[in-house]
Amino acid sequence: MILIRLDKRFPGIGERISEAGKIRKFVNIYVNEEDVRFLRAEETEVKDGDEVSIVPAIAGG
Repeated sequence: MILIRLDKRFPGIGERISEAGKIRKFVNIYVNEEDVRFLRAEETEVKDGDEVSIVPAIAGG
């Protein structure tokens, strides 16, 4: 649900943040400051007015 809505609004973003319909391991997505992995992951519903944050994980030393 969330991936579909994002890709409709921002064509091409789905393939950058997901693979085979699953959110990529090093991409964190939040809806209204809630991590979607603790909600319904890719099935998380979004509605008008929701705030969606996409945060790529960065590692280094």
